[in-house]
Amino acid sequence: MTNVAKLPTETRLPETERPAHSVPTDDLVAAGKRVRDKIPRAAQGIWKRHKDRADPLAILRVSDEGRMQELVPIRYGRMLETPFTYYRGSAAVMAVQACGDCHLLNFGGFATPERNINFDINDFDETLPAPWEWDVKRLVASFVLAARANGLSDSAGRDAAVAAARSYRERLREVAEMSPLEAWYAKIGVEDFFGLIDDPDVKNRARRRIEKAKQDRASDIDYPKLAEMVGGQVQIKDQPPLIFHPELSREAGFRSFLDKAIAEYRESLPDDRRVLLDRYRLVDMAMKVVGIGSVGRYCAIGLFMSSSNQHKSSGHLICLNGSTHEKAPLPRGSFMTGHGGRTRARTWDPLIKSQLLYQLSYAPA
Repeated sequence: MTNVAKLPTETRLPETERPAHSVPTDDLVAAGKRVRDKIPRAAQGIWKRHKDRADPLAILRVSDEGRMQELVPIRYGRMLETPFTYYRGSAAVMAVQACGDCHLLNFGGFATPERNINFDINDFDETLPAPWEWDVKRLVASFVLAARANGLSDSAGRDAAVAAARSYRERLREVAEMSPLEAWYAKIGVEDFFGLIDDPDVKNRARRRIEKAKQDRASDIDYPKLAEMVGGQVQIKDQPPLIFHPELSREAGFRSFLDKAIAEYRESLPDDRRVLLDRYRLVDMAMKVVGIGSVGRYCAIGLFMSSSNQHKSSGHLICLNGSTHEKAPLPRGSFMTGHGGRTRARTWDPLIKSQLLYQLSYAPA
């Protein structure tokens, strides 16, 4: 493309510099229209490679820093499967994303603490403020690549991308007209999702897939499959190269580090969750290879058991799942929760089929 629009380097919006509660919605809408006069929507569809743009392969090599190098080949093996898997594993090549990683496979049904299922987005582990259009562009492009990977036509992929962008725009408009409290509690439940499907066969198929996903989620972290008895002690079963105990776990002081990390995590929880967590003790920890872009990061699962079942053939799990882009090894870091400067933590249903499930983010101190 050669007809590239020249975008303003800076667009000042005085409305956004005032406290949010003091700016009427109409003023924000008017401010947005002023920006559109300078940066028309059509400009968002124009792209030209910048002469100083970094080599994508060089960007990927830089992103390998801080990973467990023995796992890097697994990362690239997964990325090589299709253009879409490459896309999923190369977020840094496109842009720093605002929501974690806005591609379609990071959207789905997630269990809430109230044991409901809501449609939401995953991967808040690397979150930075950024232009909203970065997320939208990455999302719609993922529909096109996913369509190709599944053997669909480019026109089908384009239709899906247009529908995704339209849905984003319409929903954003709806939320903009809500009160702050309404927006805070806004959610998309399972029935809301089903209400968007007109075809009865597709709706029934979607219901079956959700029910199967519930069962699969439970079996993925089921105690008998993940744990074994070794020397009279329960521990996570090594399944290399995807689940394994790292060498550093045998070093002196590693258990103290884990205990400190769990204690810090405990302090981040509401009082009622602390009471629940206190019913369990950490039995073992192992590294787990997850996803594509996270392969090689320090992702861990921890086996916790309660005093009521430590002699029985059942266990309760907390899955610690996080990633870091720094070079520091695991013992020099700490598990972080809450908002923080760059990390977000998502808490799912704490009692799904008698299992305790959390996602944490890891970042060096």
